[in-house]
Amino acid sequence: MDERHSELDKAVDSSAGPTGITLKGPDGRLYFLTDEEIKRKAMTETNLHFAYAQSKLLHKAEEGDALDAHNPCVRARAWLDTHSPDSEDWKKVCLIYFDVCD
Repeated sequence: MDERHSELDKAVDSSAGPTGITLKGPDGRLYFLTDEEIKRKAMTETNLHFAYAQSKLLHKAEEGDALDAHNPCVRARAWLDTHSPDSEDWKKVCLIYFDVCD
């Protein structure tokens, strides 16, 4: 191990800052959430959240639809992606989305 690796190890080991995760927001800015903020804002994943995530993976190939902002399914997908899944409105929209679009 050379001297630079040793310096890097020392710098990492001596770090006293909070731990967490850096996320890129829809506005392009980066946000750092500490572990405490993540715990406080954590949501419990339900089967509906899991099903929607799986559905998004299946529909990812449908790039042509993404151009049609007037398509109700595209609008619903955009809404579901940008609103809290820990709400009754989200669950309602998601269920309708599955009935109509999937």
